Amino acid sequence: RALVGAVPLVVAGEAMGSGSLIAIKPAVGATPKTGVILTNWHVVGDEAEVGIVFKPRELGDKIDRASVLRGRVRKVDRSRDLALVEVTGIPSSAVPIDLGALNEVQVGADVHAIGHPEGQTWTYTKGLISQIRPRYEWQTKLSGKHIADVIQTQTPINPGNSGGPLVGDSGRLIGVNSFKKEGEGLNFAVSVGEVRKFLAEAE
Repeated sequence: RALVGAVPLVVAGEAMGSGSLIAIKPAVGATPKTGVILTNWHVVGDEAEVGIVFKPRELGDKIDRASVLRGRVRKVDRSRDLALVEVTGIPSSAVPIDLGALNEVQVGADVHAIGHPEGQTWTYTKGLISQIRPRYEWQTKLSGKHIADVIQTQTPINPGNSGGPLVGDSGRLIGVNSFKKEGEGLNFAVSVGEVRKFLAEAE
């Protein structure tokens, strides 16, 4: 449940995707605590602000306009297809996902994905790591060319999963689900190593 609560829906214009709450900044004075959300650049695009929706407390609770928080896009890396969004007023039930390490990325290991495929909110899928692909190049019509170390998995993902977490059995984030190719079981996530480099770089 904690992991599901850390995977908000990200809405940018007419598009939607997923994100991972990776940090919480404490409240300062009257300013509520701020969440730091990791997602794909192609999810936020060129938007300066996006809508963020955290999972309702109770199953079946309706998502309405009041549920949408305003997120500011603070940092992007188009090449790695990564972005950071900050949002204030996050729910008390939201707990960040810890970042994993590269030694957790092993061929044949179980991995898990949570996201919002085709608008089917807070969907869970499971699969295996098929391979690690260093300096992998891919291209989409909407976001152009990218290059990064990626993790190839059999974990089913679809449009709307983009930006959501790929999680190991440890419960830690080891990748950002980003794209799929035609064929069976060809799904890809930007690796946690690239995420750590992205976070370490100056804004």
